[in-house]
Amino acid sequence: MRGDRVPALPDVPVFFARTPDCLHQGVPCFIPHPARGIYDDPPALSIYQQRYGLRLREETYCERVIRNLPAADASILSAGEGTGEFVLALATKYPRAHFYAFDYTAERVAIAQRLASHLRVTNVTFFVGSVADIPFPDSSFDAVIERGVFHILPKDVQVANLLEIERVCRGPVVMNWMANAYPYIARRACQALLLRKPQVWRDAIATYRSIEVDCRSLRRIAAFIQTVTGHHVQLLHTFRGDRELAHAVPLRWPCFQPLGGVTYATTD
Repeated sequence: MRGDRVPALPDVPVFFARTPDCLHQGVPCFIPHPARGIYDDPPALSIYQQRYGLRLREETYCERVIRNLPAADASILSAGEGTGEFVLALATKYPRAHFYAFDYTAERVAIAQRLASHLRVTNVTFFVGSVADIPFPDSSFDAVIERGVFHILPKDVQVANLLEIERVCRGPVVMNWMANAYPYIARRACQALLLRKPQVWRDAIATYRSIEVDCRSLRRIAAFIQTVTGHHVQLLHTFRGDRELAHAVPLRWPCFQPLGGVTYATTD
């Protein structure tokens, strides 16, 4: 990879202490090798390995974007990556590119780092950070991917999020979120009844309530993003909630689609 394509990492500590009253969410820090025993809550990696395998087998719209980038050694940012299985699958498929991925919760980043080490994927750099304050210089990335974050952000943070993406990205952007919560709520209700696990329903309701009212429509969010960025956005749809933006064509029955998103170019 050419040196001029690698964004400089911020000068941050390699370790931070954990205290009972603070989970260090949103603290921009880089943990290259979490010490053994610091994080006791991450579960076994088997479930994340299974998700990684699923991501390897299916193609997503994000891959089409990566394939169309001018340089094979592109730098790509994944914002709100979570536990890392999605970006690690992309990194496996595109070994010449380098991926930078962050999440707001340190514990999830620790899982992602351990998964990367277990899978021996080396072209991903994980760190903890906020979508409203991305610690990289202007135009650092050839593309930005953001999944499952935008719809739960307060309005002012949504604007800050878009402006930060605009600042650090010099190419295409792909974003997705819950475009219609009703199918999600219905599915979780059925699962809670069949599995007799009321916590599944409580978690679903908590997720639904965290979604901004204006973000319960794919077209409304797309219009908002277009207003803030000034770029023309293309609507993205998916046929199944478990597949990430596999299709860029409208559904026949859009009222039943749980996920959706947009793609646009910061250079248009």
